Amino acid sequence: MGDLKTGLVIRGRKYEEDGTTVRKPFSKEDLNGTNQLQEASVNSKEGSKVSDFDTVKKGMRQSTFKAGYSTSTVQKIIQKGGRVMVVKLPGNKYHCQIFGLSLSDANNLFSNRKDW
Repeated sequence: MGDLKTGLVIRGRKYEEDGTTVRKPFSKEDLNGTNQLQEASVNSKEGSKVSDFDTVKKGMRQSTFKAGYSTSTVQKIIQKGGRVMVVKLPGNKYHCQIFGLSLSDANNLFSNRKDW
């Protein structure tokens, strides 16, 4: 485990309870007591690029993220003062967590929305 330095980062998107409105990628539930992201789940792989999307998304439950996904890069997250740390899960070897970004910065970095 450790911090990534480069790579594509993928965040799954969900619908609001109404089933039609797409939620922002991150919400207040992802914040710690100092209003920074803590343990916000993403997928990433060191050194990956956009062309590696299919590899990096392996292990993500698309049925959970029916509203598609958003992407950013480890480099952009680091530039904003955040960290991307590898935290593998059974069945998802590219699972990571983001720490240290404000909610606004995180949602701006992952503002693009794409369908699976």
